[in-house]
Amino acid sequence: MVDQVLSPWHKAQKVLEQTLLEIAEFFPLTDNDRSLIEFGYNTYRTRRLKGEGRQQITVGRCVDGKIYYGTHTEAEEEEAKSDPDAQFTSSWVDALQQAGCNEVHPNRIVDVVTQRWTDDECKLAIVPPDSIARQQYIQFSPGVNFIVMFKGNLVKLPIEALYPWDYCIRPLPPALEQLRPTWPFRDEVMACIKRMVIQVSNLFPLTAEDQLLIDQAMLEIRKRYAYGYWQLAAAFETDVPGHSKTGVQHDTKSGKANTDAEQAAIKKARHFFPGERMKTIVTAHHSSKNFVHSDEKNGCIMLVTSCALCRKSLLRYSPDILNIIPLNGEGTGKVPLRILYPLPDFVLPELSLTA
Repeated sequence: MVDQVLSPWHKAQKVLEQTLLEIAEFFPLTDNDRSLIEFGYNTYRTRRLKGEGRQQITVGRCVDGKIYYGTHTEAEEEEAKSDPDAQFTSSWVDALQQAGCNEVHPNRIVDVVTQRWTDDECKLAIVPPDSIARQQYIQFSPGVNFIVMFKGNLVKLPIEALYPWDYCIRPLPPALEQLRPTWPFRDEVMACIKRMVIQVSNLFPLTAEDQLLIDQAMLEIRKRYAYGYWQLAAAFETDVPGHSKTGVQHDTKSGKANTDAEQAAIKKARHFFPGERMKTIVTAHHSSKNFVHSDEKNGCIMLVTSCALCRKSLLRYSPDILNIIPLNGEGTGKVPLRILYPLPDFVLPELSLTA
């Protein structure tokens, strides 16, 4: 009876929570996990007492049992405050580099916990990884488990649950496939995530307007494609009917100067439709390695999911945005982007009763 009065949004949130709890059952907390938290707390306390002004610490344990950690300082945080999308990355970068995990290899990090000082409560709080950390860990240390707070309890969740529908929908690179046997319960986790995404997509059926957005994104990247520079196009519509635009990725080969298609879409939304929220977005990728445009109807163009940083940026701009995505052999679907960025590392507004 309760389900009958829930909106599709609340049903989707319920499915997400049930899925995360189901996945967490595969990874019960151990004494080693608790010792990892304690190590982070004691190390942070020691360094803070020395007046180093540390704000956050990330601790990771590798396959060989060794523990590595990294921190970032208050000065780094102050410097980044002018940028609302700033990422405090030194913690996890240090942890990865100290462990030698800047490339895929067997001695990868397997368990991670990040603790952050909260001035209002004057204590260390366990927090989820930021968007760049999620993307880097799934690339360099897939199968890593994060100790996080979920519904008031400490749980352990694999990176695939915190950054879902990435490697779920495409083959793993050979270097990662070789490590697959070392990831406990990976197939079960992937099955849970796939079931969740398909179940949620059934709550948000595609419309004729959605198909127009898909066609718009594919047409844009077909026209603008240049290998290595313009390979992604995102099409979006706002909450005002008829207001839609596209954004195209621009790869400058210089790191932070790059612009993803979704970031370009946000800038266009702010410029052309100020005060409106993005309602739906879809991203198309041209995967051909030719330097010429494809003359085929769709060529090597396919729909893809957004990277972790773009998911975060989109949610900060439009918390209730819907994302059209491929369903791993099940066609195309539409889901709330919230589902693809669980346990956000920022304050995401609660769903309204009318959502």
